[in-house]
Amino acid sequence: MILGQHVMPGSAGQIRYRPGTTQAAADSLQVRLFGRGAHGSMPESSVDPVVMAAATVMRLQTIVSRETAASQAAVVTIGALQAGTKDHVIPEEAVLKINVRSFDEAVRRHTLDAIERIVNAEALASGAPKAPDITTTEHYPLTVNDAERTGRVAAALRAHFGQGGVAELGAPRRLPLRPGGRARGAGHPHQPQPGVRPRAAPHPRDRCRGHGGRRPRRAGCLIARRR
Repeated sequence: MILGQHVMPGSAGQIRYRPGTTQAAADSLQVRLFGRGAHGSMPESSVDPVVMAAATVMRLQTIVSRETAASQAAVVTIGALQAGTKDHVIPEEAVLKINVRSFDEAVRRHTLDAIERIVNAEALASGAPKAPDITTTEHYPLTVNDAERTGRVAAALRAHFGQGGVAELGAPRRLPLRPGGRARGAGHPHQPQPGVRPRAAPHPRDRCRGHGGRRPRRAGCLIARRR
């Protein structure tokens, strides 16, 4: 039996679990679109991979909106579009980084096939000098928790942490409002927090002493200081 933990938003000290399907299958792809570079004043000499990439991004949105039934679930995210370095130079290639989430193998397979079909079709329509390069960079299968074993683990957690600290995970919900009435955002494990910034790097002395210098130094740090 494999036990896994995942950080999620909520009150400190709370543990949630879910029997059955709990995490979507995830596939990550990198797509290289090949064009022909040129000076920005001579676009007719180019095959513009930026325009090719933009058209591809827009067409990829139709996989979910027009090819996936309302009773099914899939997510196609283009997390990165990278092309060029200068405003007056049309580059030779563009890179898309794509992530797919799904809960059904047939939907997953259709979505991945549709991405390949669209990417190749847009390159052909743009007159690309060669076919795109599509590479799978990551794959994580669907996570399905065994109900009986999940129940045993949940019972053990309740016995250790108490009944109030352990509960079955329900559908995502919005977190409580911040002071002043501003929403904290959707209760989703991957909700970005653009306002959160890491603390400045601590002084080497504080790294030895612990956070803020309040905890005693580790033996290894004392030896390092003597050297």
